[in-house]
Amino acid sequence: MTRHLILSPHLDDAALSLGGSIARWTAQGDRVTVLTVFGGSEQSTDAENALLTKLLGLWGIDSYKSRRSEDSAAMDVLGATPIHLDFPELLQRNSIATSVDQLLSSVESPEDDARIVEQIASAVADYVQACDILYVPWVEATHPDHVLVSKSAAFFKPTPTFGYEDIPYPRRNVRNVRNASRSEFEPSHLESKLRACSCYRSQIGVLFGSETLMRQRLRTRASANEGGSTLSEIIYRMEHSDQESL
Repeated sequence: MTRHLILSPHLDDAALSLGGSIARWTAQGDRVTVLTVFGGSEQSTDAENALLTKLLGLWGIDSYKSRRSEDSAAMDVLGATPIHLDFPELLQRNSIATSVDQLLSSVESPEDDARIVEQIASAVADYVQACDILYVPWVEATHPDHVLVSKSAAFFKPTPTFGYEDIPYPRRNVRNVRNASRSEFEPSHLESKLRACSCYRSQIGVLFGSETLMRQRLRTRASANEGGSTLSEIIYRMEHSDQESL
C-alpha cells in the first residue's frame, strides 16, 4: 500500500487536477490524504472585503464551512481522507482588490511570501513524514496561492515529490518539461472524478459555467494529454534542483 499526500491549495484543486488518479489509487488499495492548505479562515469573512463578499454571494454561500462540506463530500466519492487547514486564501488576505483579475495579479512582499511558505511547511511536516509520495501544484502555477504551496516542497527534499498540472488553469506544453509523465486511469475512475467535482456546487458556475460544461472540459482534458491514448492527468517528478529554484 502506497501512502499518497496531495497538498491542495484550495477546496477543489486536488479533485479537479488529480481526481482520476486519486480514484485509481484508492481503488487499488492505496491510502490517499488530500490536505487543503488555504481552507479559509472564518475570521477573515468580514464585510470590509468587498470582493470576498461579492464572490460568496456568487457562490451562494455565506462562509467557508459550506466549501469544506463540499470538499468532504467530494473526497468521500474518491475514497480519500480530507484535511482542512485554516490558512486564509489570497481572496481573504487581500481586501483591496476589486476584481478577480486584479486579485490574481496582486503581489505580496517577498518577506510575506517566505513567511507563509515556512508556515505551510511547518503545518504539513508531520503529514509529509507519514507519506510515501508528496504531490504539489506545478512549479509554474498560475494562482499565487498555488505558487506558495509549490514552494513549500523545498522543505521536504528527501520525500519523492511530484508536481501536478493544476486544472482548470491553461494547459502547459509538457513536451518541454523534464520528467513529465501521464498518471493513467480507467473510464470508471474518470466517472468518479466527475461525480466528485460535481460536489463543488458553489464553484461550478464560476469556473466552468455549468455542470455540463465542467464535465465536457474535464473529459476533454483527461483524453487529450500529449502522447497518450488513454485517460490521464499530467504530473512530473520534481528533482532537488527544481525545488531549490523555487
